[in-house]
Amino acid sequence: MPGLHASSRAILRRLRAARTGVHARLKAIEAGKWAVMKINFMLATFRGIRVDEFEILSQLDENKLRELGTRRA
Repeated sequence: MPGLHASSRAILRRLRAARTGVHARLKAIEAGKWAVMKINFMLATFRGIRVDEFEILSQLDENKLRELGTRRA
């Protein structure tokens, strides 16, 4: 945020602080999924299995989009 005006930074801070309830839970779930994926990737690498990280990331994004789509329906 170095290029932002002080009032813009204050607004962003308030918006971040206001993230509660469902949004905070979704962010926590997303962070948990990222951690699990990263651990699995490290284990696969340690075992000598070649894994395409970009493919894993794209699958994670697709799964997340599917979840959000079913929740909205």
